[in-house]
Amino acid sequence: MSLPLGTTATLSCDDSQEYTGPTLVHSTGVPGYRISPYIIQILQQAFSNDNLCDNERGVECFLAIGSVIEALENAGFEITGDSNSGGRKIWHLTKTS
Repeated sequence: MSLPLGTTATLSCDDSQEYTGPTLVHSTGVPGYRISPYIIQILQQAFSNDNLCDNERGVECFLAIGSVIEALENAGFEITGDSNSGGRKIWHLTKTS
């Protein structure tokens, strides 16, 4: 299973929890899934299931956002933007390789 180049993922956390987590991996719009099964597989390979939880908006990772970004970067994603909104820090990543 793989994702096409250009696939995006959105990660967010509360402003005050950037270094502690939890981190939310948001929906990517894959029909029938909250997030792509491939992204779930990346997260499961990088972290134990004790650190992952289903969330109505995606997958919640009980880790600092830097760890989650690193796991996705190791799988070919690159940060393409970041912002703050409503007390949350948000990162956008795109699969580039």
